[in-house]
Amino acid sequence: SGTTAIVGALLDDDNGTSSGSAYLFDTTTGTQGAKLTASDAAANDYFGGSVGVSGTTAIVGAQYDDDNGSGSGSAYLFDTTTGTQIFKLTAGDGAANDGFGGSVAISGTTAIVGAGGDGDNGSGSGSAYLFDTSTGTQSAKLTASDGGEFDLFGRSVAISGTTAIVGTSLGSAYLFDTTTGAQIFKLTAGDAVAGDWFGWSVAISGTTAIVGASQDDDNGTDSGSAYLFDTTT
Repeated sequence: SGTTAIVGALLDDDNGTSSGSAYLFDTTTGTQGAKLTASDAAANDYFGGSVGVSGTTAIVGAQYDDDNGSGSGSAYLFDTTTGTQIFKLTAGDGAANDGFGGSVAISGTTAIVGAGGDGDNGSGSGSAYLFDTSTGTQSAKLTASDGGEFDLFGRSVAISGTTAIVGTSLGSAYLFDTTTGAQIFKLTAGDAVAGDWFGWSVAISGTTAIVGASQDDDNGTDSGSAYLFDTTT
């Protein structure tokens, strides 16, 4: 974001085996700025497994942190100008094996954190959470209108302005209005078939979203593809 990049190193061992870290860089010079670690870091948290940055705020996920049970997960906000931790984020209804923090993204003062293991709509149905980065307050919990068991909704997330996109592992992605938490659209591939993994990765900027399908077979088994969408339609 701007001239700041963030890079995760989830297996770094500063605070125990695989406690994890993340590094800030100046993109104009390639110079490393601050090294980020969690204030309560512990072994096997995998801090840095997901990262994002917007303006002067960075977010780092630690999906195996244990505040709300083993593997419940957490995420951390940092000031990129100082490297100082601002807030630790956890789900209001966090539970063991939720994997909160497995995916993170940030735009302006809104952050989104995926929890692919959450079970509101069946085991592994998944969810995502919105936070106000200026206060660290959770503002909404997002789930799919047709969520089901093992969808892993939240395994990928992205946000731009007031629109968020959340991917699943089973062939779809969903757009949400971040101001209301309302689902806007469900996205699927025009040529979808089983096993394509459409939704495995997502990104968004302005009114354009992109969704990856890493196991699509157009150019050979699991050669992969990606799809562009107009988020207004």
